[in-house]
Amino acid sequence: MGKKWLPVLISFALCLSLVNIIIGLFLNPFSWAEQTWLLTSLTGFLILSSVSLLLALRHHELGLLVSGLMVVTTLRIAGIHDIVPVVCLAGVQLLLLFIALLVYLSQHKEVYSIWAGVMTFIRLYLGFNLMAHGSEKLLAGPEPFMQDVSAFVTLGVPMPEFFVALAGVCEIAGAIAIGLGLLTRLGAICTALYLFIATYLGAHFTLGYIWANPGGGWEYPTLWIVFTLVFAVTGAGKLSIDYLAHQRWHLPQWYHKLAGLR
Repeated sequence: MGKKWLPVLISFALCLSLVNIIIGLFLNPFSWAEQTWLLTSLTGFLILSSVSLLLALRHHELGLLVSGLMVVTTLRIAGIHDIVPVVCLAGVQLLLLFIALLVYLSQHKEVYSIWAGVMTFIRLYLGFNLMAHGSEKLLAGPEPFMQDVSAFVTLGVPMPEFFVALAGVCEIAGAIAIGLGLLTRLGAICTALYLFIATYLGAHFTLGYIWANPGGGWEYPTLWIVFTLVFAVTGAGKLSIDYLAHQRWHLPQWYHKLAGLR
């Protein structure tokens, strides 16, 4: 595809983001007085989506990474609360960004092999999925937060409010480390450890192997742990903040090791 298509796709996604800001500010079904937490988060990420898309017009790699994470967060927050117009527009944005990323990779075949492209998409999926979970705990308002607290109480977790918040922080940190590719090796190891602890506390190891078992066995979370540990070995690859920083600055050896840079 011609080079003109990349800015066109990003610009279209930016226009949708600006429309979503208007919807989020003025046409949402909630009261600011009653849902300050929710609407502040939603509006903030809508604005961050627009800013990162503006960045993507000039700095494609960084802008596409950050805007993807922002749009996923917006989609999750709006989806939890059934804000349908925002969900629909954010979904289209995500599709446009996916196509834009394919276009970008196809324009740089000399840098990104097919294997590198596949690994990049797997990494982005892992990271963005973590962001969806972290958003539910920390960014979507008090109702989803308290639902998770109730689930932790059922599991017998002490100080459930604290540990729900801690879980949300771990998931968002993992999303940034893996999805954006920032200190990826360290982030992948920490995320895998977090997933193991969550699987243990969720009693999945006692419920058999098959995920379809009542309560869910350990098959599915273990799959996530294995996929995450792959990036503890390989690092994030070239489409990442780690690699962009490596290209721009002389990074110390400890950063190379924690990021998985070669």
